[in-house]
Amino acid sequence: MPKLLINIPVEASTHKYPSMFPYPLLLLKIKELNDVLVDLVFETFKKNVEAKKRILDDIIKNINSGDAVQYSQIIVNCGEYAPDGFYSKWVEYFLKNINKSVALMGPYATIFKERIQEIGEKTKLTHTILDTNYDTYNVVIPDEMLEKYPKVGTFPKANMRITLGCCRQCNMCPVQLLYNCTYQFFDINESIEKVRYYYGKGVRFINFIDDNISANIPMLINFLNRLKAEQLKEMSYSVQEGFELSAFYNEDLCALLKELKFSDIKVGVENIKEDFLIKINKPKRNINDIETAIVNLRKYKLKPKLFFLIADFQSKEDILDNLKFFSRLGVDLRVNIIRQYEGMRLPKFEALISQQELKHLKALAYAVAYMTTVQKFDIFQENAWDKYAQLKGYTLYFKKEDNSHTLEHGKQYFGFKTIKWITAVERMLSQKYSTNVSIDYDIEDKKIRSITIGDQKC
Repeated sequence: MPKLLINIPVEASTHKYPSMFPYPLLLLKIKELNDVLVDLVFETFKKNVEAKKRILDDIIKNINSGDAVQYSQIIVNCGEYAPDGFYSKWVEYFLKNINKSVALMGPYATIFKERIQEIGEKTKLTHTILDTNYDTYNVVIPDEMLEKYPKVGTFPKANMRITLGCCRQCNMCPVQLLYNCTYQFFDINESIEKVRYYYGKGVRFINFIDDNISANIPMLINFLNRLKAEQLKEMSYSVQEGFELSAFYNEDLCALLKELKFSDIKVGVENIKEDFLIKINKPKRNINDIETAIVNLRKYKLKPKLFFLIADFQSKEDILDNLKFFSRLGVDLRVNIIRQYEGMRLPKFEALISQQELKHLKALAYAVAYMTTVQKFDIFQENAWDKYAQLKGYTLYFKKEDNSHTLEHGKQYFGFKTIKWITAVERMLSQKYSTNVSIDYDIEDKKIRSITIGDQKC
């Protein structure tokens, strides 16, 4: 009898973008000829929450009502990449509503066994947890998937790896929970042959899904030089999980990435504070190291996005020091709050700030990144608001009818980036008046209604 293989939706941001969209490689690795693969990640792509729920409800209803009898086993894959284990919303919805025995695999099943056991005790879920083989190096994406899955531009894209695992022992990272700090760089000849195969299938964009593609720089440069020698016209590439900061001390790597048209360059900076890096077991570095990497990236016209980590065991002042540094440097950011995973080695440090304040600082970090990269303005400079208002032509205007102020003149709508602009304005006014500031924004009119400074409206 065939098996039913189900790929559960994961609410990770990468699933929204065609260039990063995950193929069900883990299920393709175990799929046999007559097995039925239902990729709910694909079926729910770009669907809203209500539509996703309806799709899951339909398959749950069909399985519960007896459709499952035609299958020897129901295997549920919970995520494709290590960080996916944290996104448990839809897999837990599925587990709490299914009444048939299921076998679980993938990052959520590997990392959160205790949580799954708790669900089973409350719902009488019958389940087993499979040992997931995360080595998808030899998995080949079928032609029909290349054709129907999200494309980059008008061309099919492929996901592939040239390495497996990571040799680092970062305390906050789920990768080590999947690979136990092992690392392998696969045969370069075979990897080049796979790129050539996908190119022959019409693929013009490859997303490398390696967890740490830059752990062995000489091997990576060798691979990229071989890729360059292939002269595959119209091809471009990305690296989903990004690079280590130290990779960009090497100008040869920067030159190759530019020539091969790598996009969405992500760099693991984590934090500028040494005590923070020690707590998460990252190699020591100083600010000069970050600046060296950025200089090299800019020399080759690569636009990096820095991975920046924050946690409640770091003070607000130290987080702001990070933001001030990144703002002066003029770099884009990808911000994550450190999450707790079962079995992770990160100790439980004393919380110095609340989760609410942490989320506010994360929002401020994205506002800083927007202002410094798009508007080319450092919101932490001295007299920032006065300089910004003069530069952009803004005026605080008094409204006699309700004894408040609002913002007049100048642009007040920036599409979906507007919320970042508002957060930046709040911060600059807060610095000017040395008190809390909040803004009431009219979504329909696309302009500020009023600005509250401290207990007074301004």
